[in-house]
Amino acid sequence: GPYGQAGWEFVHVAIDDTSRVAYAQVSPEELGDSKAEHFIQTALRKWTYARTYSRSRQRIGELPRFLHGYS
Repeated sequence: GPYGQAGWEFVHVAIDDTSRVAYAQVSPEELGDSKAEHFIQTALRKWTYARTYSRSRQRIGELPRFLHGYS
């Protein structure tokens, strides 16, 4: 809320695993993008947890196939 009042603020963070470059943005309200939220839920359901992977490498290998089918 306005200065001097209790309330919530949201910090949105993105970090690149390879370069470790980080971006953060503070917002007084939650930023939602229904398309991004739908993509994340679909990825969790149809890629991440769709089956049991014995190695992370296998899951990563399935990502291009999921992305191709999604778009």
